[in-house]
Amino acid sequence: MDDAFIVAVYAVIDETMRALGHRDHPLVGVGDAEVLTVAVVAARHFRSRHALALATLQRQGYLSGALSPARCNRRPHMLADWFRLI
Repeated sequence: MDDAFIVAVYAVIDETMRALGHRDHPLVGVGDAEVLTVAVVAARHFRSRHALALATLQRQGYLSGALSPARCNRRPHMLADWFRLI
């Protein structure tokens, strides 16, 4: 995995979401931009295996908090409109 790719993907997603007024729910441990970044990294490097991408990004310290594989699998579906936009 390329560190520059991961950081660039996160930065683009986060800045786009902020510019369009998106706010994360105050109770989430991992922000929506981070969840979408996991999904993009999973698609590019892990053949869309979100659990493997999640474990790798958590182990390398890219995520701000803990997120279960089940939750990581559900949240991108709730953010599907952002995928189309980004």
